[in-house]
Formats: sequence, structure tokens, C-alpha cells
Amino acid sequence: MAVDGQCDKYFKNQSAVKSRSQSRHYEFRVMRSGSRIGSSSPRRAVKYHLNGLMSGRASDYKNLATKFPDDYNKIIRYSSYTILSKVSAFYAENIAKKVCLNANIWTKSKFLGLSIGVHMIGQACINLLQHNEEYVCTFPNAYARSIFSIPWIELGGKVTITCSKTGYFANIEFLTKPFYGGNKNQINCEVFSPYEKNPYLTVSGAWNGTMYIKDPAGECHEFLDTSSMPIQSKVVLPIHAQREYESRKIWYDVAKCLKAKRLEMATEIKHEIEEKQRSKARERSESAVKWECQFFEEINGNWIYKKPLYKRLSKNIDE
Repeated sequence: MAVDGQCDKYFKNQSAVKSRSQSRHYEFRVMRSGSRIGSSSPRRAVKYHLNGLMSGRASDYKNLATKFPDDYNKIIRYSSYTILSKVSAFYAENIAKKVCLNANIWTKSKFLGLSIGVHMIGQACINLLQHNEEYVCTFPNAYARSIFSIPWIELGGKVTITCSKTGYFANIEFLTKPFYGGNKNQINCEVFSPYEKNPYLTVSGAWNGTMYIKDPAGECHEFLDTSSMPIQSKVVLPIHAQREYESRKIWYDVAKCLKAKRLEMATEIKHEIEEKQRSKARERSESAVKWECQFFEEINGNWIYKKPLYKRLSKNIDE
């Protein structure tokens, strides 16, 4: 994320290690459209959600210096932005490694009887600037199961990862749990070279656990264990220093009421926020003023960050 001067000054003055209590003070899970608020009652938490607002923004970064060796020290910066009521854009970058990611996503939902299916539309582009390579990735679908009892979520469907420069590509399938037996969160992946019809390696296992790789020699060994990977808390500006449309700032009072189990007060504040957005939309419509996105622009149906790392590096600008 290209953070403004105020954010950079604050972040640079923070110690590399944040206590878990400090991180939790600012880390509200209310940024994304349709995200849920945690509470002591799982069923209540599932029913109450905060809608994405136009211009709503969530910004933060992660300092991985405390979790990885010094030679892998890096800072990853993030910025997510609600373009329209159903479209969200996301940007992340690692300046030291010269890697950046731009993604935009919107959804289509369908009622499936005892489940709800959510079709994820859009793509993510990962740029490896040191190699001048871009990888385009699609998204799996999401399913909310057992919606009339104890809901649970799983991913399903096919995903592709392609690189136009090298010609390499991967076909990934997120497997949904069978009605009888079987395991949750399983994945199969086949990686192809541009000159072969058969995959030269495959990956399978649990995407939220251990995955195994079968290499060209036919040997199978552990590829990745996501359950053992360290979790690093985000670092964000305090609420009073955030911009007007930062999501944590917008929904701060609502989240505070929900945590205190004051649902009626939370509903009233939520209604006021949404009515304010509707009022501004009516004013723009009556004045024939076109709404413009501040950080992203639409190019060929995708929303692209206006100041990505590769543009700034070409101008020797570190924003």
C-alpha cells in the first residue's frame, strides 16, 4: 500500500514487536463487505454483518522481522478499498522483495437449499518485479453449509494461475466435502510447463494443513504445512489518526457496541452510517456528479491500483 506521509511517520516510530493486546485494540474484523463480528454467541455473530461502504478503506502493514530470519526480513503493506457496494479491490506490496499484488473481486450468491453458494468473480495479479513476471490468479467459490443449524464455511471450485511470459500455468481444484465421509478443505493442483501436455508436478492435501508434492522424479514429500506457519498481527494507525473513510474508524462505535452486547445501539449507529451514504449518493445523482475512486481505476473491467510498486520504482519514488 502506498501509505501517506502521516502513516509512514507513525509506522516508522513504532517498535518492531507489538504486544498481542496492543494489536487487538485496533484489529477489528469489520473491514470487508459481508464480514462477521465475533462474539460469545457463534450464531449471533453469523447473523450480524457490516456492509462495505463506497470509498471505505482498510490500511495496515505486517512486520515479519520477528517471525522470520534476518535475511528474510520484510514489511508487507496492505490496502483494501470498497469500489462499489459489491466490488472490493485489494493491493499489497513488499518493497524489499520487489513483489506486489493487485486484486479485485465481486460476488454472486445462490441459495442451494441447506447451503448458500458464493461465486467469486475477479482476479489477482502478482508481480515479481525482479523477474519481470506477472501471475494471474482466479478465486475459488465459497459455500456456507448447514445454514439452519451450525453453519460452517468451505471453499470449492477450480482456480487457475497463469504466467504469460513463461507459459507456465497451474490448475487447482478446491474439493468440497462429500455428503458421506471424506475430509474438509482438500485441494488438488497440477502444474504444467508450456511444452508438455502432462503435469510435471502435482500438489495435494489440505489447503489449511499439510500439502504434499509429487515432483518430476515421481517422489512424494511434504510441500507445505500451513498450520505451522507463524501468525503475524497487523499494525495499524490508532483510530484518532485514521482517515475519514478508514473502515476501522467508520465501524468503530458499532464494533464497540457489539462487543458490549448492546445490539440495539449497534443497529442504530449502523443505520445512521448507511443512511449517510445513501444521502450522499442522492446528492451526487441530483447534481449529476460522477463518483470517482480515489486509489483504484477501472481498466478493461478490472480495478487497478493507481500507484503500484512497479510504477513508483520506475520513477525512483518510494511512497
